Amino acid sequence: MGVIEASAKREGEKVIMIRLVLNEECVIESAEALGDFFAVNPEALEEMLQGLAGVKVVNVEWREFLEDMVRASGLYGVSRETLDSLAVKLAEEVSRACGEGAAVE
Repeated sequence: MGVIEASAKREGEKVIMIRLVLNEECVIESAEALGDFFAVNPEALEEMLQGLAGVKVVNVEWREFLEDMVRASGLYGVSRETLDSLAVKLAEEVSRACGEGAAVE
């Protein structure tokens, strides 16, 4: 299938980008978070992203996942509004790539 990328940044904040590698069935093979944000617990961030492997991308509730990721990793420099924007962008990219609606919640 390929790679899906979505990023978000508001003025005065850090940039955050999620990159997903998908197989032909739109199942996540790998995921990573990139940007100039800071994570107090980068191991938790990595564990959450690794936990997406094997999940059908249209079944991920992106807003909930991103909020959990921030809480678990102690990520800061990114507001809730930025995460909301990123969730919508991810859902749009998933819909475009996989032809199915994706969950934003």
